[in-house]
Amino acid sequence: MTTCDECDYGQYQAGEQSTQCDSCTYPQTTYGKGSKEASDCEGPGLAFTLNKATKKIVIDSKTKGFEKVVKVENQKGEWVFYSKENYQGDAVSVLEGESFTKGDGGNKTVQVLAAKSYYAVFPNVFCYLQDYAHEYKGKRSRDMLGNECKNSTGPGVCFADDDSEAPHCYIADGTLSPCGIPKCIWDYECYSQNGVNYRGDETTINATKTSYMIFTKHFNCTCQSWNDDFPTKHAGTHPRDPGMDKYGLRSVYCRNPDPTKYSKPWCYVGVGQNHDDCEAFAKTNPSEVCPYTKKCTTEKYYTQAEGRI
Repeated sequence: MTTCDECDYGQYQAGEQSTQCDSCTYPQTTYGKGSKEASDCEGPGLAFTLNKATKKIVIDSKTKGFEKVVKVENQKGEWVFYSKENYQGDAVSVLEGESFTKGDGGNKTVQVLAAKSYYAVFPNVFCYLQDYAHEYKGKRSRDMLGNECKNSTGPGVCFADDDSEAPHCYIADGTLSPCGIPKCIWDYECYSQNGVNYRGDETTINATKTSYMIFTKHFNCTCQSWNDDFPTKHAGTHPRDPGMDKYGLRSVYCRNPDPTKYSKPWCYVGVGQNHDDCEAFAKTNPSEVCPYTKKCTTEKYYTQAEGRI
């Protein structure tokens, strides 16, 4: 006798005549409204087998690993395992579908089972990064209304060929439809882990100048462009270098292409408005961490915009 309301983003309801929707387990979400199955919830999924009777499903990053793990299965997404706690030490990536069982003889298995911390990769997998949408590599194969993605040879996946657009796909010849992929907050408004995936637009660093008269002057300098050699000459971050794409080294943004040395985004000291002061500072301090980039803690992973269709 009444019309049903659609479940909102991040919710679903499989039963009929229900008066409320169930929520996806955070940080999972749905890519459209009106979801009817828990399987519509998108997000990372990692299964740890501790013994024959105990299996634990993890969907979020952890700073400490499990003890006595005998099997790890990556059910969904991409994960990075670290040899030390708090995302430190040697790292190994685990892709969706990979499985590691104690005693299988694989070198990667030894690394995964002995890991002390692990990290779920969100940017460009379960959400897309602003200004880096073309790097989206999720496996979503339907638009936000549930229509199957298609291409000229068969089934397709969501993609973005323009960084100003959200991922979309063809649902018919010449017909593009948005996939409902949310926009990332982590690694754009803040940085996770050691800042390797940070793609935000912070460009400012602090500088301090002390004169012979013990007068201290504090001022801000702009980051030097990653493909520029002034005022700091450096190697390995020029347009033809693969690190330019791997670490998002565009323009003058704070980034971390050297995680073995830095634990947060940094940049080479540029000049900007304080040209003389910053150039002089760069001669003795060629690179500095970016003080205004904050580490992600309890912030949400993504934001979902209305009205994409």
